[in-house]
Amino acid sequence: MPAQLEWGLEAYVEGRFPGVHPRDTDAIERYHAQLETARRRAERSPLAWGQSYSLALTAPQPNPRPNSRRVPSVPNLPRISLRLNKPLQTGVGKMSQVWTAVEEKTGTTLVLKIIQPSMCPYPKVDRCWSGYMEPADLAHREVWGYERLALKQGLLVPYFFGLDTVRSNFFFLHGSCTVLVI
Repeated sequence: MPAQLEWGLEAYVEGRFPGVHPRDTDAIERYHAQLETARRRAERSPLAWGQSYSLALTAPQPNPRPNSRRVPSVPNLPRISLRLNKPLQTGVGKMSQVWTAVEEKTGTTLVLKIIQPSMCPYPKVDRCWSGYMEPADLAHREVWGYERLALKQGLLVPYFFGLDTVRSNFFFLHGSCTVLVI
């Protein structure tokens, strides 16, 4: 590995994971043990129907083009309460847990992409972190994509209401997860 790339990886890992050096296999294995503990807890207490989350969101602009869908009615923005309704994608090793959720006052159904760190794939000890995407980076990449597709929202892609971070002991090791609402 070239020295500059190796230094960049070290800075990345040390910046995101204090006390973990990319070549310190003992530290990486301790970090993996923490992740495994968090994952087992998350599997014992998974996201479930009826759980509610209060999220700060913004209403997307309606797409003025013909044949575009209307923006779902969510009158209580910027803070709304959504209740998990139906799982669309769940499980270990998924980049996000995807659920439909119902806005509690109007009954409007939205989709939540929940980036739950304990359930995301995490770095491999033997592969020097290659291919790993930090959950926070994944969330910001999703937002970037929706922002770039703003003119397609309501036509080819769903409207994007934004993201919020939910902090809770429920999410264990990281203490929070990021929720994207579409």
